[in-house]
Amino acid sequence: MKLPETNHTTLTDDGKQSTNDPKSTELFLQAVNLFTEGSIPITTAARLAQCSLEEFIKATAPCDIDIVDYPPEDLVEELRHLE
Repeated sequence: MKLPETNHTTLTDDGKQSTNDPKSTELFLQAVNLFTEGSIPITTAARLAQCSLEEFIKATAPCDIDIVDYPPEDLVEELRHLE
């Protein structure tokens, strides 16, 4: 899996800017692997990667990682309830 090159700028406790690229860390890769194998939910993966949920979703979007695992037959059933 090739992860996109993107930097995230955050503020440190003393108010200085710090570039934090969670995608370059082992924690990020572990989080992605655990999430894609279904061991942890996406919110836990983002926390493990030490980034926000939004950052995690944006970072994994170009990698063809499905963030929603909803079987088609369940979707059909849900749509029947809406009729």
